[in-house]
Amino acid sequence: REMMVGFRRLLDAMQLRRRRAEMLPGLPPKTRFVIDPGLTARQRHAYDIAQAEGLVWLRSLGAEIQVSHVLELILRLKQICNAHPETGESAKFDDLARRAAGHAAGGEKLLVFSQFVAAPFGVHAIAARLGRLRPLLLTGGQDAAIRAHAGASGVQDDSRRAMVLSVRAGGLGLNLTAASVVFHADLWWTAAVATQAEDRAHRIGQARPVQLFA
Repeated sequence: REMMVGFRRLLDAMQLRRRRAEMLPGLPPKTRFVIDPGLTARQRHAYDIAQAEGLVWLRSLGAEIQVSHVLELILRLKQICNAHPETGESAKFDDLARRAAGHAAGGEKLLVFSQFVAAPFGVHAIAARLGRLRPLLLTGGQDAAIRAHAGASGVQDDSRRAMVLSVRAGGLGLNLTAASVVFHADLWWTAAVATQAEDRAHRIGQARPVQLFA
């Protein structure tokens, strides 16, 4: 044990730990807001049914149950929290659209991330809700040239007030500092992935405080 402690101290003396605040002291602040718009009555009904049926299914697996089975149920419940699977109604997306319209009217651009792509749960449904803001869509299903064009347009075209991105396709490698408001429609399993996504806006070149809603 003493040897491990000594080794740890040696590493601490040699390693260079770089914190964002230390490396970028002039970067505007990032303020995080937690919002909870709840569920519509139909969403709540669908959620309760999916949860009850899912628990029965998990119990039926007995000794064969695996972590992947639990994650499958959680994924289904996360989808219902985004939107009703049949009607598409969504308390969350309605709230997002209202907030987005207010920020856009104040001259800000927005990024909206989701781990889901297809309607009614993901970026396609969100983009439809934000139609008046002329949102750009960026997903992994687009080829590299289209994604590059979408990123450039999001920065250069002032008539485009929002970008809606799948977190895996848009969460890395892009500089989107034209936006100063970021929404997470849902959160990825690993918090670091969500942080990397929101930092597309909170990085060198950002001149405005960044507001983050999740």
